[in-house]
Amino acid sequence: MSPEITSVRVRKVTSKSSVVAEVSYIIDDALILEGVRLAHTASGYSLRMPGKFHKQHNRFLETFHPITRDFYEDLLASAVDIYEEL
Repeated sequence: MSPEITSVRVRKVTSKSSVVAEVSYIIDDALILEGVRLAHTASGYSLRMPGKFHKQHNRFLETFHPITRDFYEDLLASAVDIYEEL
């Protein structure tokens, strides 16, 4: 059973990168997920999950990410649907 996406907020951003919006989710009325970015490239939309740069590993590490592809697709679809209505 996949968690329920209770609420989605999308805010368009102006950026020189492929990021087109910032997204916040409420999941199962129990968890707020902020700092997700919606990107649009030639291959379509994708989500960039929150994280931070770790000097020790010399790379960006996600602090939150979906475990299943199905839930990732649910998150992406809900953000894209709202973004395209803005």
